[in-house]
Amino acid sequence: MDALPLKCGDSLFYSTLTNHRGNVWSAYSSTQRGETGPETLYAFSTPRPCSVVVHLKDLVADLDLLLLPQCNPLSSTKASSTPLDIQGEEESLTWATLPNQNWYVVVDGYANWYGSYTLEVDCTCND
Repeated sequence: MDALPLKCGDSLFYSTLTNHRGNVWSAYSSTQRGETGPETLYAFSTPRPCSVVVHLKDLVADLDLLLLPQCNPLSSTKASSTPLDIQGEEESLTWATLPNQNWYVVVDGYANWYGSYTLEVDCTCND
């Protein structure tokens, strides 16, 4: 499965069971947690420089959020991966992007977890 498109202002309700690639990636360079559940992969870029915040919300399973500058889990630069028992309302990532710079956002399940979630993207962009 190719990466799903993700853009500023999106509020998407998905599940790692319906929009997934199976368990293709189990390890990322930005977390020590075993991400052995099915993952959903998103491609993101903006036409202008932006500050980006991605929120992973409405979680009922131990899903984690990862950021990759390349479509390779070993390129992962950031992770929001709080265990479910101490997890708050959401996982989130913040980063700055340049115009037309490609990023990959991954929602992956820790220890075979899977489930539904809401993914929201907030951007503050320069003209």
